[in-house]
Parts: sequence; C-alpha cells; structure tokens
Amino acid sequence: MAMNEQLHDRIKAMAAELRQEIYGPSGTPRWGTKFTEIEDAGVEVGDALARELIGQGLEAQAAEAVSASALACTVCGRDGEKDDVEPRVRSDPPRGCPVAGAEGLV
Repeated sequence: MAMNEQLHDRIKAMAAELRQEIYGPSGTPRWGTKFTEIEDAGVEVGDALARELIGQGLEAQAAEAVSASALACTVCGRDGEKDDVEPRVRSDPPRGCPVAGAEGLV
C-alpha cells in the first residue's frame, strides 16, 4: 500500500493527539525520559493501531458476501467452492481444484 499525503497528514494529527494522551496537555515527554521509553510508547501505540486496523478490516470483510473473483482458482481461473474461501483475498488455489491439481500446480 502506498501511503498518500492525506493519510500521512491524518497520522501526524493522530500522533499529536495521542502524545497528549500519553504525556499530558503539552504532549511533550518530561526531560530525562529515555529514548527507549519514548520508543516503547510509540511501538505500543503502533501495535495497538495495527491490531485494530486488521481486526476491523477482517470483521468488515467477513460481514460481506464472498465475491465471485474470490472463489476463482488463482492458478487456472476455474470457479472454486464457497467453503474453500477464507474471509480474505486468496493467494493460493482453492483446495481440491481439479484443474490446478491435475496439472501439478497445487
């Protein structure tokens, strides 16, 4: 994913807001705070954001109907079965694809 300028600006604004949550109204770590402590706070917030982004994305995707393109075998293009599709974009052929399997592609 290429991050566009609008998303980058939104992340900068969120970081400024979160600094105030972490360090108080000034958003500035007190003098003497070690770099590793500031880094740890950043990593903890980044990990929490990543988990939330992934979780929300998977929940939203799971709530949608499976598209026909998600059912297609990525090797031969043959239609798969709904039971073979995980709730995310496939990067491998659906289990039991007779065309890809017969050609030794699976």
